[in-house]
Amino acid sequence: MIHIAYIIYSMSNSGGMERGLTTRANMLCDEFDITIITERQNGEPYYFPLDKRIKTIDLDITTKGSRKEIKRDCKQKLEVLLKANQYDIVITLGGMEMFFLHSIQDGSKKVLDSRFSYDVLKLFMQNAMPGLKGRIYGHIYTLWRNYHARKYDHIVVQCDEDCQRWKKFTRKVSFIHNSLTLKSTVQSTCKNHKAIAIGRLEYQKGFDYLIDTWKNIHETHPDWTLDIYGEGNLREKLQTQIDAQGLTGVISMPGKTDNVAEKLVNASIFVLSSREEGFPNVVIEAEQCGLPIVSFACPYAPAVFEGRNGFVVKPIGNIKMLEKRICQLIDSESLRKSMGRESKIIAEQYQPERIKPHWVSLFSSLSSGK
Repeated sequence: MIHIAYIIYSMSNSGGMERGLTTRANMLCDEFDITIITERQNGEPYYFPLDKRIKTIDLDITTKGSRKEIKRDCKQKLEVLLKANQYDIVITLGGMEMFFLHSIQDGSKKVLDSRFSYDVLKLFMQNAMPGLKGRIYGHIYTLWRNYHARKYDHIVVQCDEDCQRWKKFTRKVSFIHNSLTLKSTVQSTCKNHKAIAIGRLEYQKGFDYLIDTWKNIHETHPDWTLDIYGEGNLREKLQTQIDAQGLTGVISMPGKTDNVAEKLVNASIFVLSSREEGFPNVVIEAEQCGLPIVSFACPYAPAVFEGRNGFVVKPIGNIKMLEKRICQLIDSESLRKSMGRESKIIAEQYQPERIKPHWVSLFSSLSSGK
């Protein structure tokens, strides 16, 4: 059996990366021997349930010292572990280890499983350094990432558009879509006057756009509410924005939820206001629950087909058009229902049994040296 190790910062969070890795590992553990290596689990339990056949190891990386010292500690511990266990394939999800994993000589094939879109570093730097400086640093860091990424035996991204951009730097790249991470036998009726958004309360997710949009929506449709599920560093700032817009009690941020399907089914519209996404699990989860989608083109709005199961709003940040499309759905229950039915059909192509063969083929090919 092929031995595979995934490396991730921690599995104690409820984010899409953790949910996606759990789903992927559970899906593949009957074909491969799988180990998940965390860097800083800190004794906390895994947030999502993991198949008992999957092994787990925590490196217990120190949080003290400079970034350089922390990185050195991680590399030393990881190198000892990989050489001792002799995995066939070792996979980074793009964390700190991405910049040195390829240099560890343990005999394994190295894979970069990129969970973000191609331009994610540009977005992060523009947020940290607004203006020209942020754009310059974003470009430099993207080139630095690409330099290291080319040293991997293979790169996996989440959609074809991203794959084409990566191919400008390397031919050792392919795309495999995320699979559905939940099952729901119940569908939304699309009758409740409620919209929903889910994600980390961070700049990337663009909830500031959505709050500004909802101010105008509330003026014309005061009976509709919005729930934003998730936690993050911007909770206080976003709540201040909600209060300042007079939307207290109209927009709620209930925090994390352990029952995503239930929350989705109780809503009638799903909104993705992100500035950047690789392939958001929550979109296909919302589709599985029969919701119409309104999404920014961020950058590819995967699984959202204009006029079929929702609307794709361009450019990112166009809150006037975002408002128009949401109101279009609010004003027509029949449109919500018809798009919701199409969402359910579209979600079927992301069932695990349809995605699994792509991973099996890739890992088998890498292991055999083809």
